[in-house]
Amino acid sequence: MLSVTCRGTAEVVPLDRARAVRKLTRYLGPEEGWPVRFSASPADPAARLVRCVPERPPVVRDLSW
Repeated sequence: MLSVTCRGTAEVVPLDRARAVRKLTRYLGPEEGWPVRFSASPADPAARLVRCVPERPPVVRDLSW
């Protein structure tokens, strides 16, 4: 398991549906097979994303045993 830590300035932005679908499709496969908790989110007009602009490169740690 990898842990990624990012420090910098963050802001809450409106959800970009196309971007969310691209990211979720990469990990969950075709949209038709997504669990309800994921398929409902991109369609929700109240959904938001957090965008972080890092001050320095993110730190990645391997937390597997």
